[in-house]
Amino acid sequence: MTVNRILVIALIVVGVLLLYFGYQSSQALDEQIHETITGRFTDATIWLFVLGAASAVIGAALLFFQAVISGQALTGGHYHVPITFIRLKFSGVNL
Repeated sequence: MTVNRILVIALIVVGVLLLYFGYQSSQALDEQIHETITGRFTDATIWLFVLGAASAVIGAALLFFQAVISGQALTGGHYHVPITFIRLKFSGVNL
C-alpha cells in the first residue's frame, strides 16, 4: 500500500469522524435549544459538517481517480487486456 493511498484513506476516515462528531453535536440539548431559538445550528456544528463532508468527498474522489489512473477500476488490478484482443459485435457483424 502506497503512502498516497494511506493518506487518502486517512482523509476519508477523518471526514467520517468529523461527520459523526457533527451529528453528535447537533443532537446535544444545548444545540437543540439554540436551533429552536435561532433556526440554525451553531457555527462549530456547521463547520464539523462542512469539513467532514468535504474531507470524505475529496478522499473518496482521490481514491477513485487513483484507481482509474492506475487501471485498477476496470481490471481490478490483476491483469490488463490489450484492446486488440477485444472483438466488438455490432448487429451481428464482427468489427
